[in-house]
Amino acid sequence: MALTNRRHISLYEEAKAGLSSLINQTALVGAGFLFMLLVTGGNPPGFVVGFTVCLGIAFVAWNEKKRLTDPKQLLKFAKDFASKDFASADLRGVNLRAAFLSGANLRDAFLRNANLSVANLSGADLRSADLRGAILSGAILSGANLSSAILSSAILRGAILRGAIVENARFGFNEGLSQDMKVDLEERGGNF
Repeated sequence: MALTNRRHISLYEEAKAGLSSLINQTALVGAGFLFMLLVTGGNPPGFVVGFTVCLGIAFVAWNEKKRLTDPKQLLKFAKDFASKDFASADLRGVNLRAAFLSGANLRDAFLRNANLSVANLSGADLRSADLRGAILSGAILSGANLSSAILSSAILRGAILRGAIVENARFGFNEGLSQDMKVDLEERGGNF
């Protein structure tokens, strides 16, 4: 998955996230050293100290890589994801309220129970996306490709679906869909 452009994250939010991460990592690495001292009776051999230091470095590197590349972590700070690549990303339950996702690649993404209310998803690729239980109230889905997407139990109150490609999209138990909208979606290839 491509890395999300971080320039939309404010300097304050980035510094706050970095400081929080540093404090958490320091506490965990410190706990690891304390455990090592307790296990060795306060007099650890050199190789144990070296091994513990290497483990601490590996842990910090892994944790920072995760913090800087995990889509769920990035989504906490930025709301502009136009044309970004989130293909196959696990975004279950994430809050994307009012996010700008126009033209974004969300193909095969797991968006179950995600909050996408009033999000701009115009032209987004949502093919085969799992949107079960997602909140799409007021979302703009004009021109979005929802082919084979699963929208069962998704809340679609006020969602704009004009021009959306819905062939083989699965609907059902959707709050906010009028009978006219259901008929229109079925005529365009949606399944209920």
